[in-house]
Amino acid sequence: MRRLSLLFGVAPVFALALAGCAGGDGRELRDPGPTTTDPFAGEMLDGDSDPLTLSAPGVADDGRIDPRHTCRGEDVSPELSWSGGPEDVASWAVVAEDEAGGVQWIVVNLSPETRYLAAGETDPLAVIGENSDGRIGWTGPCPDPGETADWSVTVFAVSQILEAQEGDPADSLYTAVVSAALESSGIGISAPG
Repeated sequence: MRRLSLLFGVAPVFALALAGCAGGDGRELRDPGPTTTDPFAGEMLDGDSDPLTLSAPGVADDGRIDPRHTCRGEDVSPELSWSGGPEDVASWAVVAEDEAGGVQWIVVNLSPETRYLAAGETDPLAVIGENSDGRIGWTGPCPDPGETADWSVTVFAVSQILEAQEGDPADSLYTAVVSAALESSGIGISAPG
């Protein structure tokens, strides 16, 4: 008899719980649209903006960079442009990394209106950090003869203006960029020696 009364006592509670899950209260789940929580996936973060896309006119389709951007040329940063990305960007950052993970160029606090950097130039109000080689500014690829240097260049949509000063170390600036990134887009570049 005790089992029967326990069954009758639990059954109504169980039935109410199932009814609550059935969605019969008029509410519907809706598709949130394209989203991502990975700021490095190069995908849209909200359903209203185009994905962030970086391009470098001075980089060939196979990723080879013009020699003028290497240590054997003028050693100037490449021409870059980007489109799309979130509407609520507060600033942009650009980072060039070598294959060993060294930051060879980091520019932060580019104006939200900036969508283009000419070769060898940055936004006049931007902050340029000290790179992994201890230089402020671009240090282009410099592979040994017969070898190839593989790099990545990434633009980040940043949610805030970063507290940064000219010459701040690349590691701390990179950490700040990544922690405030809304979205990113990158390209691979290679430089033969």
